[in-house]
Amino acid sequence: MKLLGRRASRYVFIILDYIGLLADLRLAEWVRNVLFVPWGWAETVTRWNDTWAYFVIPAVYLAFFFSERLYEPHRFLWKRMQSLARACFFATLVLSALNYFVSGERQFSRVLMLLTAVLSFGLLFTLRYAVKRLLGMVGLWQVPVLVVGPGGTAELLDQACRQDPNLGY
Repeated sequence: MKLLGRRASRYVFIILDYIGLLADLRLAEWVRNVLFVPWGWAETVTRWNDTWAYFVIPAVYLAFFFSERLYEPHRFLWKRMQSLARACFFATLVLSALNYFVSGERQFSRVLMLLTAVLSFGLLFTLRYAVKRLLGMVGLWQVPVLVVGPGGTAELLDQACRQDPNLGY
């Protein structure tokens, strides 16, 4: 059951990232249209194209999440945060290139693209951390560990693993 839970947790994170990206796209759209346009920081109200919002942007982000190995378990929190920031940055660069060079015209504004990059990092990091804690409380994130060695060393290793329960040991 635990092995099934560990494998299922990866799929939970993939689905969570997709849903989080969709929420982020709508939030960035709302912030730009409701806050930036009335204050004069942006010219017109804009909306994501459905093809971009539901397929292209999530596909680019998820590809960079896989390349940064964000779906592998047992990494420190700050390493995950660093990988997530790097993936969001590179996904924004690739989407900028797609926006300006492939489509032949601007499909969306630079403000919307930058808002999406900043909000995606914050929202996805928060969602991933909350779900990881939830999976840890349920017991699907933990993996049993067998330590072979002298008693004192095993106790120190046990204390070290208990100090950071986010690792999943």
